[in-house]
Amino acid sequence: MRLKATVFLCGAAVMVVEVLSSRLLAPIYGNSLFVWTSLISVVLAALSLGYYRGGIFADENPSPKKLSEVILYAAFFVALMPYITVFLGTILKNVAGFKAGSLVTSVVALFMPSYFLGMVTPFALKIKINALEKTGRTAGNLIALSTIGSIIGTLATGFILIPYIGVTSIVYGTSLLLLAISIYIGGRDVSLILMVLASVVYLSIRVTSTSPLAFGENNSTHVLLAKDTPYEYLQVTDNQAANGTTRLLALGSLFQGGIRMPSNTSFYEYVDYYNLAWLYKPQIRNILVLGCGSGAGPKELARLHPNATIDVVDIDPEVLAAAEKYFGLTGNDRINLIEKDARMYLSDSDKKYDLIILDIYGGTHAIPFHLTTKQMAQSIKDHLTEKGVFAAEIVSALSGEEGLMFRSEYKTYREVFGPLDVFYFTSNDTNQRSTIITFTTRDGGLGKERLILSAEKTDVGLNSSDVLKKINTLYEGEVQLDDVPVLTDDYAPVDSLIAPMTSRT
Repeated sequence: MRLKATVFLCGAAVMVVEVLSSRLLAPIYGNSLFVWTSLISVVLAALSLGYYRGGIFADENPSPKKLSEVILYAAFFVALMPYITVFLGTILKNVAGFKAGSLVTSVVALFMPSYFLGMVTPFALKIKINALEKTGRTAGNLIALSTIGSIIGTLATGFILIPYIGVTSIVYGTSLLLLAISIYIGGRDVSLILMVLASVVYLSIRVTSTSPLAFGENNSTHVLLAKDTPYEYLQVTDNQAANGTTRLLALGSLFQGGIRMPSNTSFYEYVDYYNLAWLYKPQIRNILVLGCGSGAGPKELARLHPNATIDVVDIDPEVLAAAEKYFGLTGNDRINLIEKDARMYLSDSDKKYDLIILDIYGGTHAIPFHLTTKQMAQSIKDHLTEKGVFAAEIVSALSGEEGLMFRSEYKTYREVFGPLDVFYFTSNDTNQRSTIITFTTRDGGLGKERLILSAEKTDVGLNSSDVLKKINTLYEGEVQLDDVPVLTDDYAPVDSLIAPMTSRT
């Protein structure tokens, strides 16, 4: 019974470690395809070597005491994971780049715990076979138990542990569980057990107290909220600077929105561009914002356009809650907060909108590919009223490798909507990174001359000089499209397209 419980729990621990490692890496490298590819490859390689070496060691000494030592080592290396990930990851991100950094960090942080956990099943199998004659059935039972444990570990981590418990607490809880299993299965070396226990406690206090998964507190930054959500690591911080205080919302390692205090106006300049939608359609009543962030955009639109009602859709309930509590985006008869995936919302809704804003490109480490495709663009078009307006924000360059994502998206949108108006600008609030706002209607864009004429007779909520300044950022050159794909549900290599940008963030 002890062996069966050990195999089951260690099988669960393997998947807990793998799932948690993605959350440890996300604040540094994002949550992209490359990160997951690195993690899965490292775990499989480590498990393979663990199975192989575990079988050899088990033949040499198939004793419960030796197995307990193996699990003890696994407990120790699990406890090291947050420490290694944060400090090594931060260094390698700047030295080795995004792809290589995430792979090397995964190897150093994840290989050893997965290796020792991989040794458990061969050890248990050898011990069990020595006591029984039914070799085939015994092997099948233990492997099945390990696999079932992995399934339970995966489900428990994703559906229960991460949503309700902090990542570091789960890591050290897993380490302590393995330590308990080591004692349970036959550990007798008290000094070694105490050493591992002391290491786990020390690392848990040190790493947790310094908030390694967060941006952390210092003299100019005060953390108001730091928690794991079902989708990301969420932070809200107040940041002191010479020109005042800003309150920012971050998902993973990237800021997604913010406001200036105490004026409660948006910190990010691109939000003001959304008011240009009224140049395309002066009578805008129903607005859909896909992607909430801090909620500064919807809040500004509601303030400047009192006749408009706004539906704000975001998949993460914790982001919506943070926008309400810390940024003043209050749900009421004019602002409706909806917890749902943006594409699912469009699929399930028949409602038409005068303006649809797609604001999910704020980060460059992970963009939901299903929100970038031609099918998504067509769904947006189907939900626009006659002369309805579509706007999207993209942090990108216009050309070259760092413009691959924008150019692919531009090509995709153009196939659905026709001509697009592209506003391209750089501002201090994005650390000198360029932001692109695309506007179009069901019948295509307007062009600079028609926009200027519309501005002369339309109140968009901004002063006229500011409107003209924004119109003058309209890009009138050609966008190179021959080397980029149209993004579809079948083919949308988003992670590869944004890789040139992530390598320098």
